[in-house]
Amino acid sequence: MSEIIGLISEIDETTILKTDILGDAIESALSETGGAQDIGLFRTPEHIRQMTVVITDPVFDDIIYDPACGTGGFLFDAYHYCIEKVTKESRWPSPKCPPSHPELNEFLKITLKDLMKKCQT
Repeated sequence: MSEIIGLISEIDETTILKTDILGDAIESALSETGGAQDIGLFRTPEHIRQMTVVITDPVFDDIIYDPACGTGGFLFDAYHYCIEKVTKESRWPSPKCPPSHPELNEFLKITLKDLMKKCQT
C-alpha cells in the first residue's frame, strides 16, 4: 500500500490535467473484453475532439455542455484549451503554476459515478 501511495504522490497534477486518463484506462480495459459496445461506449478520437474544441474556441467563462459525456474527453480537451489560452494571455500569477481547480475534481467525481452506473447496467 505504501508503494502505491508513493507512486501516486509522485504524479504531477499538471500532467494529469493534460491527459484523458479515465478515457485511456476505460478504453484499454474494455478493448480487452469487448465490452465497450455492450455499454454503448464509443470514444471520439483525440484529433476529432481537439479539432472540435479549436473550431468552437471556448473561453474560460463559457459553460461547456457535452450531452454524450462518456469519459469526459471533450470536456477535458475544452478545459485544457481554456487553460492554455488563459496562460498565453498571462492571466495566471505564474504561467507554470495555475491555481487548483476544485470544480475539475467535482466534475471527475460526477463523471466517474455516471460511468460506473453505465457499467453496472
